[in-house]
Amino acid sequence: MKTLVAALLVLTAAWSASAQVDMGDDLEGICGVRSARWVDGRIVPGGAPDRGSSIWDNTGLSAWWSGCETGYINLDWGRLPPTASGLDDFVIDGFSFSYGENNLDPAGESFAVYFFDSCTGWGNLGVEESAFLFSGLPNSNGLPSGIPPGYGWIWTIQIDIEGTGYEFLLGQEFGFALSRTKTPTLGAAGVAVGIRRPQNGTENAFDIYYPNRGFNGSWWFGTGYWATWPTELFATEGESNMTFYGVGALGNDAGLYAVGDFAAGSEINFLLRENGLGLEGYLAASLSQVDLYLGGSYDVTRLVGSSLSGFPMAMNRHPVGDFFHLEGVVSPYAAGTTIYFQGILSDAPINQPPVDASNGIRAN
Repeated sequence: MKTLVAALLVLTAAWSASAQVDMGDDLEGICGVRSARWVDGRIVPGGAPDRGSSIWDNTGLSAWWSGCETGYINLDWGRLPPTASGLDDFVIDGFSFSYGENNLDPAGESFAVYFFDSCTGWGNLGVEESAFLFSGLPNSNGLPSGIPPGYGWIWTIQIDIEGTGYEFLLGQEFGFALSRTKTPTLGAAGVAVGIRRPQNGTENAFDIYYPNRGFNGSWWFGTGYWATWPTELFATEGESNMTFYGVGALGNDAGLYAVGDFAAGSEINFLLRENGLGLEGYLAASLSQVDLYLGGSYDVTRLVGSSLSGFPMAMNRHPVGDFFHLEGVVSPYAAGTTIYFQGILSDAPINQPPVDASNGIRAN
């Protein structure tokens, strides 16, 4: 028995050591920093796009990592602050990410960006909430030549998704991953490396996943660098002419959110957290507000009164994330009327258990 225990301890120690392998030999220096905006599938000049408030700033730069493998997913993780609404999620309507390169390929760079919820790293990927693919990103082609060996440019790309229907939900424990999707041909390209900011919940480690999402291991860059990917998140909590109510209502575990100005002719996007229940999502609306707990097998609180014609409306399941969404344009009638909304998770018929419900949103 003593021999067996000793052997297990040796194996455990060896695994722990391999889980933090120094990748610092593949780090490159920074000869300059540039930024660009991604709007409607193309790079454009100009200032910061219109988006929500910054809720997570991890934008410091120290180097860039040229050793990442094409197609592999490189995961960083952190922790968002509590929401002011008391709900579990922020609605992310903008973000930035950074990469480094000294590649002269005129076709540019290609990266995929992933966001995960309930992610704590060290092999825990969590739940994927959104994914974006960016191709034709700028690189060293057309920039001043004569970069010293071991150096390259850092590019920071700002993305505004407010009003596009691509907004997504993200809770406090989240993951942010980058994957280089095209191998450089006339130089190198890889993930930018940040600075130490433990107040953001970052750790001096990152995870690598194979293209098939199999876990490769946890890694770092040695003691001189902080293994985090520079990024910034922008989010909204409540929109113009819209107010949360009934947060924390008895039995209601889902969350209902909205993006957009509730004004005539404006686009509005409702988002409903699915909570992994495998149920369908619906949006209920009413001209009256109630606070009625339905006990028994329902165990939810109804927050809207008699339904309007055409409600509740079936919502669309997000192709990646753990939520439903429904977009529309605010009519002149609705813009001048106080309307109450609530999300419902249920199978058809929706008035039968199992069922979950959300907070309410009051428009006007």
